[in-house]
Amino acid sequence: MKRKILLTLLTIIFCLGIFSLSAYASNYEITDITRYTVHSSSSDDLSGVWTLLIVFIAVGGYYFIKYQYQKTKDDNAGERFIRERDKQMAQINSNNFGEPKNLTEQISNEIRKNDENFSGDRFIWFAENYFIAYKDAFGERNLKLIEDLTTEDIFFDDKKIIEDDIEKGIAHICNRINFQTDYIYRYEYNDKFEYASLYIKAKAVEYIEDIATGDSIHGNKNMDNFIIYSMTLRRKLGEKSFIGKGVSSCQCPNCGSNIDAVIAGKCRFCGQTVKTTNSSWKISALRKTQIGTDLGMSGIFRIT
Repeated sequence: MKRKILLTLLTIIFCLGIFSLSAYASNYEITDITRYTVHSSSSDDLSGVWTLLIVFIAVGGYYFIKYQYQKTKDDNAGERFIRERDKQMAQINSNNFGEPKNLTEQISNEIRKNDENFSGDRFIWFAENYFIAYKDAFGERNLKLIEDLTTEDIFFDDKKIIEDDIEKGIAHICNRINFQTDYIYRYEYNDKFEYASLYIKAKAVEYIEDIATGDSIHGNKNMDNFIIYSMTLRRKLGEKSFIGKGVSSCQCPNCGSNIDAVIAGKCRFCGQTVKTTNSSWKISALRKTQIGTDLGMSGIFRIT
């Protein structure tokens, strides 16, 4: 607003200056000595007007420059504030290694308000098995198992990927998974669903295999590498956990051992994939990432 006022004032002063200059110049075009003498006094008056205009312009220019300087300073201060705030928020929502904050305990307490059976440790254990089963399903190109493990949206996308893999005669393999770090870092909910997001860091062998030859066409099938994923699980709000009440069990179809049947996963004795699940949680997002990648805010949020 101040800037507009100053610009308007300077415009008025400029116009007055042009008008006065025109009037002043017209006095010198008159050649008659008498008339010139008569109007010479008005020339003195115009000189005073010019002096006044110069003063106005100088004062107006000074305040305009001062205003612009202060405005730039304020704008830069605002940008610095935003940068500092973002930096502080990044530190609040990540640990010293650039990873999202481990909020397993806080989020577990929040979920237990509506689900007294919920256990953060058991949830992470079953999420690990979900991850293994999902990767196995991709390697086997098993659409039925992927449908059991995922929500409708992600299944639709995965279905297209696997159908494309089948057409090309390839498979995405991920095995020898050894979890290093995994925890819950974000919990979101609305009137219909709740979402728990996990940060997963593991060592595993990942590669793309040519089904016909068994050869690796991308990646090393004999080398373990660090892998980092963000995985979000979803269930209907208000549903109760199976985990925390005790472990259901069934027999491994390969070796006959009793194994946990809370989710789909592998037999811990012989490695056989067990395609049994009685959990209401489903994978709604799974994204490969790396340290330092922005995974969004850690915390507990109500969403629309």
